[in-house]
Amino acid sequence: MIRHLSKFKKFYSFIVLSILMIVFSFFITIKEVGIITRLDNLTHDMFFRINAYFNHNIKGDSRIAIVDIDEKSLASLGQWPWDRDILACLVYKLNAASVVGFDIYFAESDKRGEITKKMNDMEFNSLNIPKYHFCQRTQDTDKAFAMALSKTNSILAYAINLGSYINDTEKKLAPLSNQSIAEDNIDYSLLEHGKNITASIEELSDNAYANGFVNSYSHLDNVIRNAFMMIYYDDGEFKQLLPSLSLAMYAKYLGIDDIKAIGDNFKDIHLVLGDKDSFVVNAHALLGLYFKGKSPHYDYISAIDVLDGTISKEFFKDKIVLIGTSVVGLNDIRSNPLDENLPGVEIHANAIDNLLNDEYLTTPKYSSEILLISLLIIIALSVSFMYFKSIILQVLWHLILLATIILGHYYFIISKKYLLHTFELILVLAIMGVIGILINFFLESRQKEFIKAKLEKKVSKRVAEQLINTDSNVFSTSKREISVFFSDIRDFTTISENMDASDLVNFLNKYMTPMSDIIFKYNGTVDKYIGDAVMAYFNAPNDLENHADCALQAAIEQIKALKLLNEDWGKKGLPYINIGIGINTGECIVGEMGSLSRSDYTCIGDGVNTASRVESSCKNYKANILISHNTLAALKDASIYELELVDELKLKGKDEATKLYKCSGFKGEKLTLWRE
Repeated sequence: MIRHLSKFKKFYSFIVLSILMIVFSFFITIKEVGIITRLDNLTHDMFFRINAYFNHNIKGDSRIAIVDIDEKSLASLGQWPWDRDILACLVYKLNAASVVGFDIYFAESDKRGEITKKMNDMEFNSLNIPKYHFCQRTQDTDKAFAMALSKTNSILAYAINLGSYINDTEKKLAPLSNQSIAEDNIDYSLLEHGKNITASIEELSDNAYANGFVNSYSHLDNVIRNAFMMIYYDDGEFKQLLPSLSLAMYAKYLGIDDIKAIGDNFKDIHLVLGDKDSFVVNAHALLGLYFKGKSPHYDYISAIDVLDGTISKEFFKDKIVLIGTSVVGLNDIRSNPLDENLPGVEIHANAIDNLLNDEYLTTPKYSSEILLISLLIIIALSVSFMYFKSIILQVLWHLILLATIILGHYYFIISKKYLLHTFELILVLAIMGVIGILINFFLESRQKEFIKAKLEKKVSKRVAEQLINTDSNVFSTSKREISVFFSDIRDFTTISENMDASDLVNFLNKYMTPMSDIIFKYNGTVDKYIGDAVMAYFNAPNDLENHADCALQAAIEQIKALKLLNEDWGKKGLPYINIGIGINTGECIVGEMGSLSRSDYTCIGDGVNTASRVESSCKNYKANILISHNTLAALKDASIYELELVDELKLKGKDEATKLYKCSGFKGEKLTLWRE
């Protein structure tokens, strides 16, 4: 009787569980759940990373080249933006290419050209404008650039305002183009709508062969997995389908100007490029991007190497050339499933690559039905597995089913380019499997380990333990006085240019580790690593009475430690490192900050900005350590340090000047890393 009652309870429990999971399956099939979608994206990202690893980061299509406005070019030609007669020379150097696309738009007239075009030749020649053997300088730079564009198959970029515009008088239509998109059976309500346009000046855009928008589509985690192929412009008066830069370039490469957008019964859109090609995007005109290798996935050619003839014109013959930048400071850095930081121009290159090779991702027409049937099969199989007497067998068969799902979906996504719902299947299988064999003790211990593991990803283990063991909320946002610490390696660009990537990373790790350990030794918190720079702060999250002294003493010990490291590295032929450290003390907002999907414990405020400015001033005074007068005032006993007032810095938005003090160590010391 007891055995039968036990079987009945087991059967009844599985019936209830199955019903609940069937309802849940219907729900996630008909309604998109943000967190599940994100985890599904992350699962597919993992597939791409595995594929790239096994393919040894295979390079992209050799017909695509990227002309890079890189650090090398900026060092040779000066900071961006360059005079447009230089860009004209660059375009002429690329006239053998099939099509040249700028991932840049020029919304204002060239400032230098506006002045010099009014001059006569004598006045212009008397100016101290850099002369280059590879480029003739001209008075009217915009005219020179426009003429170069008119003589090549050039396509310029523009940005579409996807929100509402404030001033109706500032509405601007799309620039003139030789290309157009005709539509048939399109559901405009599903397309992204544009309200206004920021484009290049008409003198340039009118002389380009075509223009394409560069708006990107990123998910909540700011990772780009899709690319807009067209956007519906509608300001209430003028309506038009506008092509993206990548679509415009691909069409020009095929020699097609008239593009057709045809909707089907499944709300997908077929983009037809004459009799040369056609491809499918979803109802939102998004192309599913297929990623094969990490950046740099294409040939990156330094712009200066193109201009000075280091790279011949023949190299670009019949190629698709994109002009963009890899410089972080020029604010065109994006993320895709393989790279957290890659030049935005590579997103356009990847889209064109996908179209050239017919390797873009598509969603099956009956994807919802396939998902629901798959979920019901998983529920049935999981219940059957639960009737095995051995828990080991139950776990084993669930793992086999899990592996089948992952390997099967990996095959369909990577080999067949079909985008399926993966995480939903994994989720339902996991819930069914776990609930079937779970006990309360396991749930409680698992929950505690989950919380601890999550916290340790965001803060140090010490802070994580404190949060778990205290009743107060250590991470609550508050305003408090802290000492903010910034350090940066001098001339790091020179060092990085002379080392390959793996050696550079190992070298930085050897530098960062002892520097970070010293900060921890003085109870500081490392906020983040920014390339070769370190940001830290003292007196948060834990109270630190002498935080200004701790910050300064940590800085002094870092200089001493770095002197010893430099001696050791010098014997090994490694580069000499000189650093600047800036410290400022003041009230800042500290606490957990970020988005709903991603957050971190950090600090913001004027005190942080001031510390950064103090650090950047180190090179002006050949100082390794600079502190502000705020930090000086917060020191318990300033007389124990060797301090010297070097300047007063007037910061934007502040009435009071910031006094800068150079610290050479403790009293009587003359610490310095600067070499004559």
